[in-house]
Amino acid sequence: CQIDQGDLILKPGWIRMSIHPTTTNEEIMFVCDRIKDLAENHEEWKKDYSYVPLNNEFVNSNSKPLEESIVASWFD
Repeated sequence: CQIDQGDLILKPGWIRMSIHPTTTNEEIMFVCDRIKDLAENHEEWKKDYSYVPLNNEFVNSNSKPLEESIVASWFD
């Protein structure tokens, strides 16, 4: 029912990995290792994010709104 109402907070996630013929074995191992890191650390890493039900997205607690960084770049 939550998913039908647009609340995807409890919807399971998934990862899709496409491997191009030019991808090296080292690159594949790097990506696989990062997926393992995610599986092992997701409980700790999720503390860095908050869920925004309005747009159904997760936002890093340390990130600034995109608009803020765009406007700041005007005055550099």
